[in-house]
Amino acid sequence: MRLRHWPARPAIALLTISAMLGGCGGNGDKDQIRSAVCNRVNDLFASQMGCNATPAKPVVSIDVFGARGQTLIARVSTGTCTETPKIAWSNSSGQSLGTDLTLEDSTPDSKLTISATCGTGSATQTLAANSVSTAGAAFAVLQNGKVYLWGSPEWGGAYTPVESISNISKIIATERGFAALLADNNVMSWGPDAITIEKPADATSGQTPKATGALQNLKDIQSGYNAFFATRQDGSFVAWGNLYSVTQDDYFPLNHAQLGLTAEQITALSNFRSVAFTESAYALIAADGTVQSFGEADSGGNSYKIGSQKLRRVAGNRYDFVAQTEDGNMVGWGSGYSSPLYTSSGTQLSNVSSFVLNGYSGAAIDSSAKAQAFGSPAYIESADSSAIAAQLSDVKSVVASEYSFAALKKDGTVVHWGDSPRMQASFDAVKSKLTQVIRLFANDQAFVALKSDGTVVSWGDAEKGGDSSAVSADLKNVLTITGNQYAFAALRSDGSVVSWGMQSKGGNSSSVKARLANVRAIYGTAFGGFLAVTKSGDYVTWGDAWAGGDSSRVSGKLTAIPYYAQ
Repeated sequence: MRLRHWPARPAIALLTISAMLGGCGGNGDKDQIRSAVCNRVNDLFASQMGCNATPAKPVVSIDVFGARGQTLIARVSTGTCTETPKIAWSNSSGQSLGTDLTLEDSTPDSKLTISATCGTGSATQTLAANSVSTAGAAFAVLQNGKVYLWGSPEWGGAYTPVESISNISKIIATERGFAALLADNNVMSWGPDAITIEKPADATSGQTPKATGALQNLKDIQSGYNAFFATRQDGSFVAWGNLYSVTQDDYFPLNHAQLGLTAEQITALSNFRSVAFTESAYALIAADGTVQSFGEADSGGNSYKIGSQKLRRVAGNRYDFVAQTEDGNMVGWGSGYSSPLYTSSGTQLSNVSSFVLNGYSGAAIDSSAKAQAFGSPAYIESADSSAIAAQLSDVKSVVASEYSFAALKKDGTVVHWGDSPRMQASFDAVKSKLTQVIRLFANDQAFVALKSDGTVVSWGDAEKGGDSSAVSADLKNVLTITGNQYAFAALRSDGSVVSWGMQSKGGNSSSVKARLANVRAIYGTAFGGFLAVTKSGDYVTWGDAWAGGDSSRVSGKLTAIPYYAQ
């Protein structure tokens, strides 16, 4: 009688399986083969083959790049997990904000959490609330109730009274200075004399008071060009600062008899929504959606043509205001605009989903993703897009320089119009490279396109960032770009920084290159200063010292600017 040795076969099978697994290239492949085989064997052999072993948990990690209040980009590593990770952004209240790897950060004043899950592995990162504010030529960093300032002293880069206190709850910036909302609901502001308030009595004392009323019991503050507009705890409105008159080339208080706010407007602006400004006027949307404007009529100070229409959004350029009504139509008032607004071809703008202004004209995208320019084409070239109308379909977004526009289409190509003497030749030279573009950036005189492969294409005024050829070899693996009026700085996926443009305004960062490592966010002042914050909270500044490019004033005092929450 022949004896059968049953255990010998599973041993061979187990050896064969082990050999198969050993020859696999990655852990993910091995796990898949093991799972397939284990599903076909009985319990007798399962333990011998390792079928009952718990699979290794994938190691998931998250890193985030970008400044708070701007576009945030997450980089997720999933280790051995072969699935697509699930992403979730949420605010400090747990509210869901998005599920993509990128997020337009609309809640910068609170902590932000991102989580990633892949298989059984997961990771979470929490970003610190934004602490950096920028005026036109100064930085302000708020930490633990104290503010740290540097840059132009005349534009808010130094103010001893506010630097001596530790009960600040929020910083609000204008182009020329800052305001600090205090824990006791009072305010302190600094910069030019017109907005400087050290104590509440400064607001209403003197022959010409700086404010329209008492600056106490404040709930919220918004900024204008060189002014602040606030809502008190009871909902009432108050403002302080000044208004520039183009025709008289002089500054006037906001309660000026001819150009300032009237008593009726102050009453109507209780719980106001938002503020916009031109060179010589302000426009505020009241709680009921109507608009209240003041200042020089030729710069938008008189909005009688708008009447009681309900507005969703208002914006200003040099001399005109443009607003979107709640039904999606466009209206305008000021130097050259009418209500309703029409394109250069005579078509009324309607069903608008978004719009952007340059210094003198505008561009709107409607619900069908078609872009059209508007303004005064007889005077401003960029107000007329009729020659390229066929190209302006399937538009994803539009960005503006001072005199021109660039539209990013859904297929990743770019259309440019306006400011031909400065822009056209350089745009034509790079047009063939403008494919697979994912984002556009601009300053007053130049544009930059970021492509899906992490490379960069630029055009416009060469000195102000329109020519990046000198650093093209370094412009790889770029995640995001920050600009000022004269230069750009690109943040790469390895945390390094590449800058170009006007050398003295931040276009040359060679003096701090060694310190620009593991950078996660870059901030810029309009007039030429850059600030980089690293993953560990170290910070580096460069550019025009007057505009915030030199932070030595706070070295030894401001030890870190946290990017991730502690």
